[in-house]
Amino acid sequence: MTARSRTSEVEDVKQRAPYGQALISYEIQALIDQWERVQQSGECTPDFFVIRCVTILEVFTRRQIAELIDHAKPYMQRAGEIAKQIKIDFAISADIQGRAVTLGDLVAHGISVNSFDQILSPFQVLLDKKLRTRLETTADRWETEVMGKPEKPIINDYDRMASAVSRLFEVRQILCHELPSGSVYEKAEISILLQEAYCFVRCLEEILQFERFGAVPLTQSAINAGAADTLRKLEENLDSLVGTIQNAIARSEVNSEGVRGANNESWEKSFEDSQAAWIIYRDSHCSFATHLYSGGSIRPLIWANEAILQTTARIETLQAWFKECSERTEPFRAVTE
Repeated sequence: MTARSRTSEVEDVKQRAPYGQALISYEIQALIDQWERVQQSGECTPDFFVIRCVTILEVFTRRQIAELIDHAKPYMQRAGEIAKQIKIDFAISADIQGRAVTLGDLVAHGISVNSFDQILSPFQVLLDKKLRTRLETTADRWETEVMGKPEKPIINDYDRMASAVSRLFEVRQILCHELPSGSVYEKAEISILLQEAYCFVRCLEEILQFERFGAVPLTQSAINAGAADTLRKLEENLDSLVGTIQNAIARSEVNSEGVRGANNESWEKSFEDSQAAWIIYRDSHCSFATHLYSGGSIRPLIWANEAILQTTARIETLQAWFKECSERTEPFRAVTE
């Protein structure tokens, strides 16, 4: 396969399934629900459920590996251990630079995912830690923190889970690559195999989410509160910067015997007016941008996120302006030293 066809294939896969960050355990749960509805039907095709479940496991593994590698530098640095066979040439580099595909996409697309061990091994390399203990003890935060249920591991029996997932790959291999003369599994196995696969994926999702983002908020109110707290801290940084600038301008004006603008307005007054006008603009803009969500519980989150963007941009603007003044204006520089 040429470099161009490799990156094109990865890009095609991404375009066919653009929502890669969704919790894929829901896909297995939907498969379980479907099996429960049709298993007694004369038109039931158990082979489909085995093959479909293994496909979901493969997709889950590749998506999570790609997102993990692209998430932060330590994961990217460890990716070399699982991607030794991948050669990055100019064509691939150009596609990565243009964001047609990412390094994580290429690594995830190039690894083998044909067994339980081949699923687990890349994550252990990227996280630089063994996962068995985590898989045996991790609980569902939604169940415990939101639903108020007693804390218990998602996976009840690690060995049983590992055996079931291995069995799924074994049966899928026979069904898809051989011509067995008889049945290679008992119909009664399907429910157990699907349920253990669900527990495995749900548990690994919980572990990987915590590794990347920590204990993220789970409810809308908690998410709103988290965004509001982020905005509050940004506003504190902005207020501190504004105070520093006001002090520098005031002392600079004194040292330079005052600098007057239009209508005999001082430099300090001009800055204070601009900051007050910016605050009015920011709040009005956020209200305008979130008007369609009026009355919804999600509006505070969207409002805060928009305000975070605007406030971050304001801080960067003032910092750049302050730096330029410090470099060009002697009295101003003396204040900042």
